[in-house]
Amino acid sequence: MENLLNAYEDFFGKPDLLVTLPATKKNSTFQVGVNQSEIDDESNTITSLGLSVLEGEKEWDIEFSIEVMGAVSEQKALETGNFYYQLFNKVIAGEELVSGSIYKQITLPGFDRMKHLLIMDKGYLSAQWLDDEQATGRLINVIALFEQEADQLQQLVPELREKIIWRSDIVFADPAREPENIVYQAMLNTWSGIAEWFQENGVHTADDLNRQLEAAGSEAPATALEKELGFTLPLDFKASFNIQQEGISLGTYDMFDAEGIIQERNDMNRLNKAGTFDKMTKNMSGDPRIKKVGWHEKWVPIAMNSAGDTVCIDMDPGPEGVPGQIIIRLMEQGPIATDYTSFFDWLDAFDTDLKGDSFEVDSDGFLHRKEDSL
Repeated sequence: MENLLNAYEDFFGKPDLLVTLPATKKNSTFQVGVNQSEIDDESNTITSLGLSVLEGEKEWDIEFSIEVMGAVSEQKALETGNFYYQLFNKVIAGEELVSGSIYKQITLPGFDRMKHLLIMDKGYLSAQWLDDEQATGRLINVIALFEQEADQLQQLVPELREKIIWRSDIVFADPAREPENIVYQAMLNTWSGIAEWFQENGVHTADDLNRQLEAAGSEAPATALEKELGFTLPLDFKASFNIQQEGISLGTYDMFDAEGIIQERNDMNRLNKAGTFDKMTKNMSGDPRIKKVGWHEKWVPIAMNSAGDTVCIDMDPGPEGVPGQIIIRLMEQGPIATDYTSFFDWLDAFDTDLKGDSFEVDSDGFLHRKEDSL
């Protein structure tokens, strides 16, 4: 325990409050540390200290942590510690800790209006430890959710849930907050970041994109598109389409509007039915993430470059693929898989490249990848 406390102080600093939970017949003694944020006096972090070393459970090297707005009394720390022990037992009962997992009908102390929660690594998509050198005390954030939020996030794979939570910038530490459309907020923040970069760097479509963001809010565009397609689209793409649904250039690709998506899909379905792509399958690599076909009616074309290569959302993947993954259908070679398992991943990568100095803007306001101009 002494080593754990030392690691805690190295990570969080000396605790403002340290409470020992009394041992019972069911569990050994462990502690809860409370630290007040140096940035925001109203924000506190409540972290377990000792769950990692509970007798008989040493292989479960985890410590739970929540952020909460408002004062934290000794009684509240005790209640939170007892909650951590209950959650600990729920997690180990599942025999695997999956970052991004949702647990229903379990309420964080102080968050009584929210009956569900999500757990995720404190580090962004990677484990973070109290003692990083020894890799001990894996820190797991606990986030309280409303029922509609949990139901929405459960439709996403765990890794995407984490990304959406991070990008949403919602103050989950506030017990008085109201329910949010977390996926929509994450997509809006992503598009807003792109729009800001466009504006600052003189991209010719900056004003168009800002106009679309100002008008966003209706669910009608994505609902109408789904009706035309005849099948359900991924939540992240639907949220994005309700924000940005007009044709716009994103670097080397031009996004389709609804009419363009339907027209391109209908054209490809027609050509496929006529056997135009039959010979193409002979040269395909057989990547198990995508089906070995030249075209599939459940591929949704969303963007195209000047060479005719099309970015598609794959709603009927191969045995090792993920519904909603991004594939590129090359004009000559046919479809290839990408590492983007969601539309959000693809758009987020573009946003990251913008901020990472991968693009330049020419004198006419057009965006180019720097390697393309060499």
